[in-house]
Amino acid sequence: MGFEVLGLDIRPPQDIGIGSSGPRVLNGDITRPETIPSRIREAAILVHCAALVHRKSADLSRANYFRVNLEGTRNILRALDSDYLRQIIFLSTVSVYGLTNPGQAIDEKTPPVPLDPYGESKLAAEEEVQSFSDKKGFSHTIFRLAPVYGRDFRLNIDKRVYLPKQAAFYKIGDGTQRISMCAVGNVVSAVSQGLAVEGGFRGVFNLKDREDYSMNEIIAVMRKLDKHFYRPVLRIPKEPLVSCTSRVASRRPGRGVQLGYQVGKVAWGAVYSGEKLLSAGVRLPWNLSSEMLGESRS
Repeated sequence: MGFEVLGLDIRPPQDIGIGSSGPRVLNGDITRPETIPSRIREAAILVHCAALVHRKSADLSRANYFRVNLEGTRNILRALDSDYLRQIIFLSTVSVYGLTNPGQAIDEKTPPVPLDPYGESKLAAEEEVQSFSDKKGFSHTIFRLAPVYGRDFRLNIDKRVYLPKQAAFYKIGDGTQRISMCAVGNVVSAVSQGLAVEGGFRGVFNLKDREDYSMNEIIAVMRKLDKHFYRPVLRIPKEPLVSCTSRVASRRPGRGVQLGYQVGKVAWGAVYSGEKLLSAGVRLPWNLSSEMLGESRS
């Protein structure tokens, strides 16, 4: 499309693996406005994916989530010149929805009720992007990502099927509960297609693989990937675990609620609808097997 691509990262460019032939990466911290390079001021399109996520910081306090995810978003928007800017693509999360109901796919019409500081701060950042773009008169696209995974980013898979140090697989109940996830390849594909459309897709969209996966299916793929063909599978009874978690939640209203929320998503499944984005003509060719095993894409 003829754009010059500038990246902004808190780490020095030499630490993030981008050579001279790739996008130019500038050093800056969105929580410290004075460090944001003036070079980005004339950006025509902003793809905003910087955030504090689960287990990525020594400080996972509510204040720090909002400092990074909300205040950081405000800072990057203020650093841009609205006379040049004409489109924002913001990567958010399905965590903004909060609880899911077994067997029900949550779509974009579901009112967001986040249950942890991560989801709360990302929803607040969404509202900031919406307000800013509406006030300035240009379009925005918000992608609410299902848990993202890839061969180089396995956290969201490993924690759902592996015990610590990969000592064994585990599943809660019979492992047939299904979850929505999003391959890194599909994130790249959706953003690329959004950039190719004048003004983007306009609105809020769940971004996930076309298919959902049972825990048994995920374990089967990870067996092949890690060659753990004989690794045992520990089966955890669902009802006792959920009951125990509920008791903990009742005694610890803050962190207990978050624990119950996280365990519930794995125990009962968490499925989201991606039909709105598919109806916009977006191609999402990657799935669990193609992303992790290199098998042919759909």
